[in-house]
Amino acid sequence: MTVIANTLFKDEEDGPDVISTLRRPNGGKYDDPSCGPIPRIHSGYSLLCDSVILYQCHSGFKLLGSSSISCDPNTNQWSPTPPTCQDINECEEQVSLCPQNLECLNMPGSFICS
Repeated sequence: MTVIANTLFKDEEDGPDVISTLRRPNGGKYDDPSCGPIPRIHSGYSLLCDSVILYQCHSGFKLLGSSSISCDPNTNQWSPTPPTCQDINECEEQVSLCPQNLECLNMPGSFICS
């Protein structure tokens, strides 16, 4: 089998035969024909590479779970469960972020001093 430009080919004697193609539906989102739409994560990014999805969180968030999932051909499901992105509480994890006499307030993906 060979993958070229998001298309999976099975090599046959009389030439390659297309098995499946990742397509871009009207919403502009890629999906896998057998497993359906790519699971998205809040406060993070996803990258589809063949039938594997790689995940990364935005700055100020940490990834909980596996950083990649794949299309299981036996169940036609994405596996394992997609990760989540959890806010990092910079105020609790780092000492002296704010100048003296200012209080650190955690915000989603960041913090402020007030």
